[in-house]
Amino acid sequence: MITAFFSTNPGAEVAAALKNLVQVNLDSADGFRFAAEHLQDLTLAALCDQIALERLAQADELGHFVPLEESVPESCTIRAALNRTWMRVRELLSQDNRLTLFTELLRSEDYVKQAYEDALDKTVATSSSDTIVRQYSQVALAHSRIRDLVDLYRVSPHNSN
Repeated sequence: MITAFFSTNPGAEVAAALKNLVQVNLDSADGFRFAAEHLQDLTLAALCDQIALERLAQADELGHFVPLEESVPESCTIRAALNRTWMRVRELLSQDNRLTLFTELLRSEDYVKQAYEDALDKTVATSSSDTIVRQYSQVALAHSRIRDLVDLYRVSPHNSN
């Protein structure tokens, strides 16, 4: 029977996926703001600020698709708070601050990218699917930029302070 492949409440799955994407974007924006505050290189700080602003705009846009009773609070999750704490500790313990910071951002970006991939599967043919596809391309681009910076700092340690 074909219906066995579908959730008993696909609307709830879509709402949960959208709610998760809103929170993931808020968490990501918070992490990029933290990074921007701790980078002495103004170009890298500006990049982090830009990505943070993109993530806030994405969260806001996705919020329009989340039913009112499913609205997302504008606070950070425990995971995000722990991630920021871990970034601070690693920054203090590391001699390679940029590499450490961008490695942690890349780890967070992996989570964001995966959340979008999961949501794409759950929101096919919904009113939000075009938005999620467009945002996913922005997320993939930011992920690539951060990955490229990590690769640069791994092969060229003199660029990492």
